Amino acid sequence: MKTGWSFLNNTTTEAVLDERLSISRSFARCFQTSDGTKILNYLRKITKERVLASSASETEMRYLEGQRALVSHIEALTEQGRGSLLS
Repeated sequence: MKTGWSFLNNTTTEAVLDERLSISRSFARCFQTSDGTKILNYLRKITKERVLASSASETEMRYLEGQRALVSHIEALTEQGRGSLLS
């Protein structure tokens, strides 16, 4: 029986890359529609384009930064997927 993190040792680099490529292609397909584009633009507007007041707490800033990081990750996967769909 495997314990702790040892189960990760069975995952090959190639399998991880194949999974990431599959996921990024799914993101690209999802956000290539007009609805997907509208959603991604909305997510950008409420996160990356949002400016907090100088009175914002550290907690509020950290929360927004986490949201921005997630939207950036979605954008990156979408762009990777778009590139792989063209190849």
